[in-house]
Amino acid sequence: MIITEQSRIASAEVVQNDPVFLVQESDRPRSDSDPHAEQHTTVLSAEAKEAAARLSPHPGLENLPTLSQQPFVGRTEALARLAASLTEGGGVITQPSATTVSGLGGIGKTALALHYAHKHRAQYTLVWWITAESEEQISSGLADLTLTLYPDWARRVPLKERTEWALTWLETHPGWLLVYDNVERPEHLTPFLGRLLGRGHQVVTSRCRTGWPDETELISLDVLNHEAAVDLLCVPGTGQGDAASGERAPGDRSQAELLAAELGHLPLALAQARAYLRETRTGFAAYRAKLLDAAAEAAGVGDSAAARAIARICRTSLEAIRARHPLAVSMLHTLAWYAPEALPPVVLEHMDSSAEETESALQALTSYHLVSLEPDGIALHRLLQRTLREQAPEHLPDARGRAERALAAAVTAAPDGVAPFLIHIQALAATEAAQDAGADAELALMYRQGADELIAREQHVLAIPLLQRVVECDTRLRGIDLDSSEG
Repeated sequence: MIITEQSRIASAEVVQNDPVFLVQESDRPRSDSDPHAEQHTTVLSAEAKEAAARLSPHPGLENLPTLSQQPFVGRTEALARLAASLTEGGGVITQPSATTVSGLGGIGKTALALHYAHKHRAQYTLVWWITAESEEQISSGLADLTLTLYPDWARRVPLKERTEWALTWLETHPGWLLVYDNVERPEHLTPFLGRLLGRGHQVVTSRCRTGWPDETELISLDVLNHEAAVDLLCVPGTGQGDAASGERAPGDRSQAELLAAELGHLPLALAQARAYLRETRTGFAAYRAKLLDAAAEAAGVGDSAAARAIARICRTSLEAIRARHPLAVSMLHTLAWYAPEALPPVVLEHMDSSAEETESALQALTSYHLVSLEPDGIALHRLLQRTLREQAPEHLPDARGRAERALAAAVTAAPDGVAPFLIHIQALAATEAAQDAGADAELALMYRQGADELIAREQHVLAIPLLQRVVECDTRLRGIDLDSSEG
């Protein structure tokens, strides 16, 4: 159970019946509260409150991301402990501080929560998944719930009222499951968790080990054990022996054991390696040799063995893809500059390639487990994103600029406004443009529309980076105009 210090004593009896489950990873100290956080008291009308009490969700309502096609192995015990904790009391899944991947993703927190939610969704009246890297994202995720349950009213009111209505509805109705994915700071949940005690289950995935109540059960989510890691590599269909029967050539298992150890038993690395073996029908020994060849170029990437392992795998996979799908390489490096959440597919239509080329490249990247296709678009794992940004090849110097221009074109052509693209506009605004970046009125318009949307949501602090980009674009445009006039 996650509760604030103030509510711990008052809610002692409720805590036993309302578990909040945390899936955590690395040891990160808890930060002080954000001094810029904008807190407002929101009062709903009597009509809205009555609707919150009256409305029920359609049976089976959920917004879960799709499950990966990769085998899910080595987590049976963790799933059982998660289910038991939600039934009997709170619990925490964390990563031991001694692990070699401390501070990085790829260990499977989100996958564990997602498998639990899919497996048990029939027992809940509602299952709602929220990307929760910031308090603003949590508010937006709850507001989306209101748009689903009470759409006519929700379209007429500001985001803060939609968020308040969702919390009121959750307080009124029992039997739901909320999943807050990738919480960066425990205090971001404070305004939400305390209000929902006693009504449903709340699951949190986080890399933060500290800042949670001492009473919760601590469940450590580590890398896969050696046997499970080898089993994942040896699942039939990896290209070894007979894919249908699962037969293996002599020595394959021993080579798989060496590969699993070299990849640090990291689930993300193993899944990508398995995809390469399946697509190329390469042997374990030959694949280990290819990864060794890529080791020198990946040596300076990241600050951990996990990041370097992902860098080696990514480089090796892209070399295999390049011959048949050259567009896939530039596409992946471009996608790395967006937010890790699903990117609307329409953005790909503005990347200067035919629909057939785009579809072929996307399928190749999906087959190699470098991107995933979600109901709402295309997504990359956060660890892979960071790796790609750090090892941008010399022949693709402007991947960020390409991402920016494609998104701006998509926003300009969008009939429904900037909202579906906002999180990706924010991601680009948080990164620096190249020194020789060109000037484009369409870019300035995109950032201006994004800032206006955030201001309309009363998220003024989040609008500042976008407004800074507007100023930069306008400054470059004025510079071009001045040069032209002087000529």
